[in-house]
Amino acid sequence: MWNANDDMIGVYAGRFQPFHLGHLSAIKHITSICDETYVLICSKKGDSPTDDRNPFSYEEREQMIKRSMGLPQLVHYRHVCDQDNDQEWTRVIEGTLPKGRIISFSNNPHTTTAFKAHGYETRSLPIVYDNISATIIRKHIIRNEPWKHLVPAGTFDTITEIQTII
Repeated sequence: MWNANDDMIGVYAGRFQPFHLGHLSAIKHITSICDETYVLICSKKGDSPTDDRNPFSYEEREQMIKRSMGLPQLVHYRHVCDQDNDQEWTRVIEGTLPKGRIISFSNNPHTTTAFKAHGYETRSLPIVYDNISATIIRKHIIRNEPWKHLVPAGTFDTITEIQTII
C-alpha cells in the first residue's frame, strides 16, 4: 500500500461539536510528526444542525478549527458524512485522501476499529485535557455557564459571531 519513502499523512476524524482545546492539542500533535494532516469533519447525513448534539454546520466547524489553528502548513479539511456502515464510511474517506502512508489518529475505539479493518495504521493520541468534551461545553453554553476556558479563541469567536443558540 505504501513504501518507506512515502510521506506520513495523518488523519484525524471527529464531529467537533464544538472544536475544543483537546482537539487543538491532538491536531498540533499530529502536525508535529506527520508531513501532512487531514482533518475529517464528520456530520450526520444531510448535515442539518437540528438537534442539541449537532448544533453546528460543517462550515461553522471548519471556521472554528481554521481560526483556532491559525495558518499551519499542510493541514487539509474534508467534510465526511456518516454512512450506513463502517465499510462505506471508510470507503468515502479513502476517496478524499491522497495515496501514501495513512495513519489514523484517534482515541475513539470505534474509529480505530474502522480504520484498522481497512488496513490502515492507527495510533492513539496523548490525552492532555481529560476533563474536556464537546458534550460538556454544549451543556455549559445551554446553561449559560462559563465555557470560554474550554475552547480555543477561534472557536469562542466563531460561536459568539454566529450567535448559535444550542
